[in-house]
Amino acid sequence: PANPADWKYTEIMTLAFGTGPIMVSPIGLAQAYCCLANGGIRKQPRIVDGYIGNRDGKFYSDPVASGERVVSQEVADSVRHMLRDVVESENSQAKSEWYDVGGKTGTALKWKVDHYSKDHRLLSFAGVAPIDEPKLVAVVMIDEPTGVKYGNQAAAPVFRRIVEDTLAYLHVRPDRVPEQTPTPALTLPVEEEEPMMARAEPEDPVLPPHQEESTAIPPAPTASEGRGLLSLLDRVAQRLGDEDESPDGRLDR
Repeated sequence: PANPADWKYTEIMTLAFGTGPIMVSPIGLAQAYCCLANGGIRKQPRIVDGYIGNRDGKFYSDPVASGERVVSQEVADSVRHMLRDVVESENSQAKSEWYDVGGKTGTALKWKVDHYSKDHRLLSFAGVAPIDEPKLVAVVMIDEPTGVKYGNQAAAPVFRRIVEDTLAYLHVRPDRVPEQTPTPALTLPVEEEEPMMARAEPEDPVLPPHQEESTAIPPAPTASEGRGLLSLLDRVAQRLGDEDESPDGRLDR
């Protein structure tokens, strides 16, 4: 019922932990978590930060409303840290190695004709990060996933990935840096070595006279030797040109 005065006593108890006859959209749920991130202040959600004028092409920011206080700063901080304790549990798939995050899973049965069906579920996770200085609120909802039944299985890992990627994109300093897991050393089986047979060391090879090693630098050719070498190269080049020339005076390529 819209009027809290019409709520049943059992509905009040079940609504306190997020179950019972309650309907909420992802935007509405995100707005509630934004109250915790903003220290208890509720603000109107916006899709854009501003707009660009058609005539002048200038950017005009959309003024942000001051909002209204719905819970005290102390309550908002306390609930936010409670949500962190939920994520810090060992089996939470929303836990990040880089940032302190807080949030809660949602596992809702969908209404089918005249009953709630256990085979048709809406799994979700809503949270805020980082806890001490919030920069991001995210809500993940997965409709009727296959193979999983709980929000911690389907939605929480997606939330963690969104938080880590978005905060890194916004250059938000991590709360911690995970330790690098050392690579295990590769252990190879030790093979028994065969006993080595005694063998004679090879003798130094005997080189022919023209292959004898020498560290002496050969002398530079004289001027007359250089002119003779150039003349020889010219004659060789002329001879090769005469052989390549075809009978009709053209060169064969």
